[in-house]
Amino acid sequence: MVRNLDHARQPRPICVGVVLAGGRSLRMGRDKALLPYRGRPLIEHMIALLQSANLSNVVVSGDYPQYQGIPDEHYQRGPLAGIFALYRRYADEQVLLIPVDMPNLTSACLNQLIAYDNRVNYVRYAQHIFPMRLRLDLTVLRHLHELLATPIQDGLEKPSLHALLLRLSALAIDDSALENSIFQNINTPQNWHELQQ
Repeated sequence: MVRNLDHARQPRPICVGVVLAGGRSLRMGRDKALLPYRGRPLIEHMIALLQSANLSNVVVSGDYPQYQGIPDEHYQRGPLAGIFALYRRYADEQVLLIPVDMPNLTSACLNQLIAYDNRVNYVRYAQHIFPMRLRLDLTVLRHLHELLATPIQDGLEKPSLHALLLRLSALAIDDSALENSIFQNINTPQNWHELQQ
């Protein structure tokens, strides 16, 4: 279900900003989080982006001790493992999740999700998985347990964040007024080169 952003008039919820940085960066060939971007590592740019959205509590999901990162507890299980590890620290809190490889996101884009009706527990933009706002409640925990318990087999798609959002019936809000370029992922050296132009 897609709703227009004009209906987002509810009080701003308390929200924890999270940079998801637990991936292996296989297509990039090096750690994306530490790529130099505008004079600092990309991960620091993403942390600052969350802070610019007036989030005072910003954390890193991933094994980055230099940023007090929260390591995954499930090896090579992608963002689902990161969210599962977050649950132990932020159970029943709202979290705003952004990936480390989406540097064109804007604070205005994030603020629309943060400010959206806080009675809605799971919300994202209609055409994009990230960014998203989730309440880390028992429903999320149950689905994470089920998805992470699914064996990884060659030739079969791994349980994904998209699968979690489908199970949660996450609300998809209208993003037609936003530039599609702000949602660009930087996955490959070619993407990275184009970003520098």
